[in-house]
Amino acid sequence: MIRKTLFSLTLGLVFASTAFANNKFQESFRMVCVTEFPTTSIIAEKSGTELVVNVIHHHGMKFMPLHSGIITPNDLNTLAKKANDFGKIGDRYEFRWDMSKCERTDTEIFSCHGGKDTVIEGTPVNPFSIYTQRVTSESDAGKFEKLHVGFLISIDKDSHSFSMGYEKYECAFE
Repeated sequence: MIRKTLFSLTLGLVFASTAFANNKFQESFRMVCVTEFPTTSIIAEKSGTELVVNVIHHHGMKFMPLHSGIITPNDLNTLAKKANDFGKIGDRYEFRWDMSKCERTDTEIFSCHGGKDTVIEGTPVNPFSIYTQRVTSESDAGKFEKLHVGFLISIDKDSHSFSMGYEKYECAFE
């Protein structure tokens, strides 16, 4: 019984130290994602103990990515509400997360949860999370990989999500 407990404890410590080693936020971190012809840019930078994320919709909020996936006629009212809420905060905004609430599993994949409440253009905003994910598609034309940067935020107490997909060459990590 003692051997089994020691083995479990040792195994737990190995997994815990591996998980810590996988959280690869070093002294500096910077992600810049910009489409070839600028549409929506996302810049994330470690600043002290925070991850500061700037989102810029270069052609205004009316051209921001509101939704990805299937849209039905039933979704139109929800999309109009979402567009109205995002219109309240404009086409440039900044979100912040404490680095202790961020995890990085490799060069391109990270997430942060529990962002800092802020007020943008007089509207209360809470950035719940930011995350990146690789999206791979394969067809007879080949295999293609994109990086999506996604957000879950609350604008004036209404929860919304949005994500932007980038070609691999449109994102740089330092």
